[in-house]
Amino acid sequence: MAALFKSIPMDNFKQYLAHYASLIPSKDWKAQLLIAAEQTQKLLGPLNEDQALFRYQKEKWSIKEVLQHLLDAERIFVYRALRFSRRDSQALAGWDEELYAQNAEANPRPIAELLSEFQSLRDSTYLFFNSLSSESMTRKGEANGHLVSVEELGKLLLGHHLHHQNILQTLYFNQAPWTN
Repeated sequence: MAALFKSIPMDNFKQYLAHYASLIPSKDWKAQLLIAAEQTQKLLGPLNEDQALFRYQKEKWSIKEVLQHLLDAERIFVYRALRFSRRDSQALAGWDEELYAQNAEANPRPIAELLSEFQSLRDSTYLFFNSLSSESMTRKGEANGHLVSVEELGKLLLGHHLHHQNILQTLYFNQAPWTN
């Protein structure tokens, strides 16, 4: 599992994309969007509010903050995919995930509300990617200084989700006091 958490620098973007794509368990990555969402619901749905505030280390995000990060990332990746699928050639800037996490105010929100928002967003994401033609999926644009296709953004979104889902399972839940 250690390789799962290996940090891949953004300056090697193709390796970064390949890492996340390697986490996808089947070639039908669009179907996996729904499967991964279901797995996350099963993992986090039973948590109470105190459990959802758990951090496996003091400086790490709470479970709610991880979920909010997944929401933010998904919105950004889908926005980029939408722009590129529509042949928008404007280069898109990167984003600071730490800044977003600091300002998202996830912890006061009920975990059930975050999970409901996550499911709604994922359903919309699935419908969006499923609506695109094969040709649209190959269209590319520049995001954060890197050329990326619409399909690569979809796979990046899913791989990113699976990466954090694995972190939740192995680091958070393995150290959580309610699982011991």
